[in-house]
Amino acid sequence: MNEAWYLSRATGFTAYILLFAAVALGLAIRTRGLDRLVARWRVTDLHIFISLLALGFVILHAASLLWDTFFGYSLSQVLIPFTAPTRTLWTGVGIISAYLLLIVVVSFPLRRWTGYRLWRAIHYSTFGLYVLATAHGVFTGTDSTTAWAEVLYLVPASVVLILTLYRINRRSRLPATATPEDVRARALGWSAMAAVVAGVVLLAAGLGPFHWFGPSAGNGQVTAAAVTREPVDRGNFSDTFTGTVATNQTSGSEGQVSLRIDASGQRDARFDIELNVDTVNRRVTTTSATMTDNAGQPLCVGQLVALSNEGFRLECQGEGALAGNSIQVDASFSQLTDRTVEGTLTSSRVS
Repeated sequence: MNEAWYLSRATGFTAYILLFAAVALGLAIRTRGLDRLVARWRVTDLHIFISLLALGFVILHAASLLWDTFFGYSLSQVLIPFTAPTRTLWTGVGIISAYLLLIVVVSFPLRRWTGYRLWRAIHYSTFGLYVLATAHGVFTGTDSTTAWAEVLYLVPASVVLILTLYRINRRSRLPATATPEDVRARALGWSAMAAVVAGVVLLAAGLGPFHWFGPSAGNGQVTAAAVTREPVDRGNFSDTFTGTVATNQTSGSEGQVSLRIDASGQRDARFDIELNVDTVNRRVTTTSATMTDNAGQPLCVGQLVALSNEGFRLECQGEGALAGNSIQVDASFSQLTDRTVEGTLTSSRVS
């Protein structure tokens, strides 16, 4: 069981919730939304404290990847955007958001030297920081297809959006002398903004990992009989998986272990892996592995090259749509028992 993977997930979600709280409190300070309940200086102190706490959990989230022995993140891959060994784009987005958060937090004690105008400009980057952090969590998180994770992302994001629109509305109220044309222009502007927000939500639902629409909408899982959400015939994808393990004792000291894995996140892909095990000497003698699509057509045939309690790696030669390509699949276990297994996998075309 990969403790580093659990720690990374837990600290990532904690950091995101704390970031939401910090952003929401910052907007409440600007809109004076809590002035009737709490003194503004107390809200400001809480805002600064939660921002520092969020940064601390972001650092712990990144540091936990150095502990992960399966993907083997190096220090440079954790610190330099777009160098990560898995989900490179969205991991890089997360690293950039972490640096933005660091800049914002450091700006608090430096305000007396930076001046209010520069300090305020730095704080405007918080909106971009929050969008990047949300995208990082949604597109790299292995829980993004589960209902509870979708709620955890969507509810805070909706609250931040509402508070932002409320702040914009307060800053641009129509004067008492506004003409009907001014009112219609304002209504048209708000309608356009609502249309943009709705378009972004629908686009994310159709292209991102949430997938609210389609034959598997609502259950967060894909079965072997479902229609493929995203193609696997390019050979490059990351996903979650579930699997079943079967053992069969054959003649002599040889035993056979069969592992069937179904990608359970954004795609339908099946891996059938067989190990011939010398049960006396406790070593694997031969292996075979096949990746098929949801129609049962083989895409890749090869063998395991690494296996441990934390995951495995297989290398195979493409067939059918992947003919002429070499494929490498890395899998990391999050749960491993005698009969079931689940975790994350990354498939990459190496030639």
